[in-house]
Amino acid sequence: LDVAGIMQVTIAAKGDMVMIARGEGLLNDCISLLEGAEGAPAKMVDSEEYNALAAQLPAADTETVYFDMSNMMGSIENNVHHAMSTARPEKADEIAMVKSVMDRIMKEISFIDNALTIKRIDGYKVITESVTTLADDIDEKIIGKAVKDQRFIDDPAKFIPKEASDYQVISGVNFLALYTAVTEVIVQIVPEASEGVTEVETEFTTATGLDLREDILGWIQGEMISVAEPGPLGSPVPALMLRVNDTDKAS
Repeated sequence: LDVAGIMQVTIAAKGDMVMIARGEGLLNDCISLLEGAEGAPAKMVDSEEYNALAAQLPAADTETVYFDMSNMMGSIENNVHHAMSTARPEKADEIAMVKSVMDRIMKEISFIDNALTIKRIDGYKVITESVTTLADDIDEKIIGKAVKDQRFIDDPAKFIPKEASDYQVISGVNFLALYTAVTEVIVQIVPEASEGVTEVETEFTTATGLDLREDILGWIQGEMISVAEPGPLGSPVPALMLRVNDTDKAS
């Protein structure tokens, strides 16, 4: 089936199942699994990674969502490298630089291996539970450096007014650690950027009289509570509370 000349959609029926897919590859795999055909692809339920997560959760009775980030990122990386390999020889230096940048970006955003979420019904309650496997080297990545020392706020409800319509509590990120990790990666990829980072920080100090790292980012621990109360005509009136590690600078 041709959809507006944009893509080809394949539709198939097998027993009481109707399957819709883009192209035929995945559709044929699903049919082979339904038929139990010889030579059918491996099943997700036979995956060691999937079973390791499923063993930590109760059975779902309304929804299951599985996400294999390591598999997806590996596929994207292969496609990027293949596209670069077809570039003209005279572009070799530029391609090498782009490849270096892309490889580092892919490494930094690949901080999750996989995740499984299930939903189940208990009376009038819908319960959602999930488990996520983090990458083994997450402490070496930007996000790992920014969150590894964060802690949840103890008994956060004591900070919430009774009149609040909603609130959210998160462990957040350490802003100084995040900024430091990001600038270090930029300089590692493009050493010439070191002067630019220094120039930006110097201009900030000149304009404000404050040191960006010490006077702005350094005192914010990162854990936070956002809360809202009903305002005029029901519109929410928000407030934000941040944990600090230097009360003198915060005040």
